[in-house]
Amino acid sequence: MKHSLEDVDRWMFDTRSSIAKIISQFPGIHDSLDPAFVRFSHFVEQLRDPRKVQFIRPARTLKSLCSIVPTLRDILVGQGDVNAYQDMFNDLKTFVVDTRWRGNELQQRQLWRMQDLRDGSGFGFTVELFFVALQQLSSTSSSPESNPTLYVGTFRAITSDWSEYKDSLGTQKILLDIVVEHGWEFDPPGRYPAFIANEFLVLLGKVFEGQAGLHIDEAVNSLSCLSPDTLHARPRKFKAKALRVITQARASS
Repeated sequence: MKHSLEDVDRWMFDTRSSIAKIISQFPGIHDSLDPAFVRFSHFVEQLRDPRKVQFIRPARTLKSLCSIVPTLRDILVGQGDVNAYQDMFNDLKTFVVDTRWRGNELQQRQLWRMQDLRDGSGFGFTVELFFVALQQLSSTSSSPESNPTLYVGTFRAITSDWSEYKDSLGTQKILLDIVVEHGWEFDPPGRYPAFIANEFLVLLGKVFEGQAGLHIDEAVNSLSCLSPDTLHARPRKFKAKALRVITQARASS
């Protein structure tokens, strides 16, 4: 089991490293998705970010959970540091609350990412990393609007081999999850420029052309409930566009 976790860690690290070489040319991007720290407190900090938690490697996570053992051992022998104990106690409370609230969701998405790594060579994982990197620009003085050619070219480069992985179930679920859970981020004034949203819609149309499955049906139903035509629903332009693209692509089978 240990070797299996380390293999997954290596695959995730290799995938992240590959795209890091590409997105490092983005001005203002800081690569913080694979920190060297394995402290439990750092793991809990990442757990609060729904995007970063997707990229926590399982073997490293296990080491993070085990990092509190020395503190517990010191407490048992009466040599504990009060401040260290309090910090650990606060981290544990946060960990319990967050995992109880989002536990099944986190496990499900981690399963999709492992399926994507196995069957899709991390294609969906790479697309997620691209959007996380682009999101960082919103907190800097740089803006992708200033150089659309750079960002469109990068997106096309990392998704150029989409046809090799379009049948990967894990990859499909990751792409659908981006639309269903984070589609609002593509609506202005969102985190991504319109030209990137359009490129993503094109990718969705190509990947889901002729595809079928319960996971696609569920995504379509979810998007239908949030479409502008639904009573009392807040209009979501990108989600409505994605719904049309996926529906049309699926109908072409």
